[in-house]
Amino acid sequence: MPRPLRIVHVLPDLRIGGAEVFVPWLVTALRDAGHESWLFTVRDRGQLTGTLDCPTWSARRTKRAELSVLTRMAWQLRKVNADVVNTHMFTAMAWGSVAARMARVPVVTFTQHTELDVSERIAQLATAGIAELIDV
Repeated sequence: MPRPLRIVHVLPDLRIGGAEVFVPWLVTALRDAGHESWLFTVRDRGQLTGTLDCPTWSARRTKRAELSVLTRMAWQLRKVNADVVNTHMFTAMAWGSVAARMARVPVVTFTQHTELDVSERIAQLATAGIAELIDV
């Protein structure tokens, strides 16, 4: 029997919203299915912190260009020996995919839960090179 996958989901934060409610449920469902699953956040955790039935960790980014977030997140991804990193929303994709590649995670995915607004589309174009880091 193959070993369980170690899956890390990355969100921008845990403020109350659609993805922030769905992803913790997904993490719990994956754990119930026999996989090891965690939820990481880029910024401080938010209102849902402490209410979730899944393991969480935060890189606690406080500044827009706080590059030390990448090393903290990559270190934590190595610590859990992640097989898959699934980033959710643009901010998590921008930071999580780079950290995942730094940590040599084999599979990196991205899920956008809402339609991107104009400012996010501009940011997406400005960081189009990050898309090369994502497998699915």
